[in-house]
Amino acid sequence: MMKNKVVRLTKRPNGFPSKETWSNSTDEVREIEKDEILLKNLYVSLDPAMRGWLNETRSYIPPVKIGEVMRAGTIGEVIKSKNSKFNEGDILSGWGGVQQLQIHFDFLKIYLKIFFLFQVTALKQIFRKVDISCVFLE
Repeated sequence: MMKNKVVRLTKRPNGFPSKETWSNSTDEVREIEKDEILLKNLYVSLDPAMRGWLNETRSYIPPVKIGEVMRAGTIGEVIKSKNSKFNEGDILSGWGGVQQLQIHFDFLKIYLKIFFLFQVTALKQIFRKVDISCVFLE
């Protein structure tokens, strides 16, 4: 069975988040079922909005619940598919969270080759200058 490194919200921070705000775990990944896909996250977006999602206050999006995978935008590769809409090797974007792997039954398909030019340029600029290997996933 495959293993998934996951970052979950453990407690709501007072002020600046600390290591105690999150927990890191390695969970077993179940087998995918009909119409599901298994993605390996290649990139996890670390956004300023994430700080607001830690608060239990009304906002444009519900807060992350205690025990949930930390919400984050992701770009991932389909590594297993039982969904006729998606093939192994497809590159997808969505809300995959701060984790290595994710299972979905439906996903917005965005190929990087047609990804918005400005976003690709920004990603190249960021990742050329920042070592992302330290961001929980490797």
